[in-house]
Amino acid sequence: MSHHKPHIVFVSHASGLCGAERSLLDLIKGIKGFTCTVLVPNRGPFVDVLLANNIPYKVVKYHAWVGRKHKPLQAVYRMFCNIYIAYQTAKFFRAHTVKAVYVNASTSPFGALLARWLKTPCVWHVREWITSFDFGMKRSLGFIQKNASMVVVNSEALRLQMASIIDAENITVVHNGPIGWAQMTDFQMLQKDSPSPQFVSLCVVGTIYPNKGFEDAVGALGSLVAQGLEVKLDILGDGKVSDVEQLKLLAKEQGVEGNIIWHGFVKEPLDILRAAHICLICSREEAFGRVAVEAMSVGTPVISTRVGGLVEIIQDKETGLFYEPRDIQTLASHIKYLANHPDVYRDIQKKGIEKVFHNFTTEQYQHRMKNVLSQVLQSEL
Repeated sequence: MSHHKPHIVFVSHASGLCGAERSLLDLIKGIKGFTCTVLVPNRGPFVDVLLANNIPYKVVKYHAWVGRKHKPLQAVYRMFCNIYIAYQTAKFFRAHTVKAVYVNASTSPFGALLARWLKTPCVWHVREWITSFDFGMKRSLGFIQKNASMVVVNSEALRLQMASIIDAENITVVHNGPIGWAQMTDFQMLQKDSPSPQFVSLCVVGTIYPNKGFEDAVGALGSLVAQGLEVKLDILGDGKVSDVEQLKLLAKEQGVEGNIIWHGFVKEPLDILRAAHICLICSREEAFGRVAVEAMSVGTPVISTRVGGLVEIIQDKETGLFYEPRDIQTLASHIKYLANHPDVYRDIQKKGIEKVFHNFTTEQYQHRMKNVLSQVLQSEL
């Protein structure tokens, strides 16, 4: 490790390739002037990407602090394990000059504990609104506030939620930027078909579980097919077997099994998003809305629930359309409306691309995060 550049330890809560891991990778690849080590709880697709990009990593089996709210003994055990594991990990890094610990999610206290053992600043990036903390919401957010030199959140909606419980003075909003200028330009050079009253291609992206509301998409599909429309739905994502099977059962009940393509987890979803006419986001809650930005960036209009950070991305009837969660008839009506009004479709498409280009590119995200890290390190990166 270089002694001329600050060394930052990045703590990832998972080893998959979901939005949080992708954003962390964008940050590390895009900001120069430091060396780093990425800590992961186990091996997975994220580790493969780190290896491919020659980014040093270390597997440390730390514990989450969510999901045990009503099991206090397990919660206490996990916290003590994290304290001990953080101490042992700190001994490993004491041979190096660690200038900051960057925690990439709020699902574990390990990164903050490591920063305390190392006596170094902690940047805590909160990317989701969690209600199942082991020690309750107020106590856990208080821990984050006490132990973070700076808290970063990915939407104003999330900042306001946290500010209702803790002091928001050191909370900074940095929107994710999942796609770069060059990639956006490449996609805009491709010809994209519009939907028609005869055929509409839909897609949904994300982990299959109740809060994502995929049943709205399947229900709207059933309604449209019952009206005689030819509609296809691509489902990109996996989840617990029970959740996937329940969604497939709903598709069978709606008589649309043959209208759905089940892709499972897709490492690079942009090509499928680009090929779809409309992207549906049916979430019951959403701290940011990475999929909305990705879809808009490749010219695919979004119909979304009006929740969380999505209202910072989508302007109703301008850069997308909103519907209320579980209002399947309105969702189906919006799909038909875009299929029957190509002029509106093209206008939303154009304004969506412009919104992403001016607000949510990877380059903008990297620049803002560079300023955050420079502020914490008290030196220019």
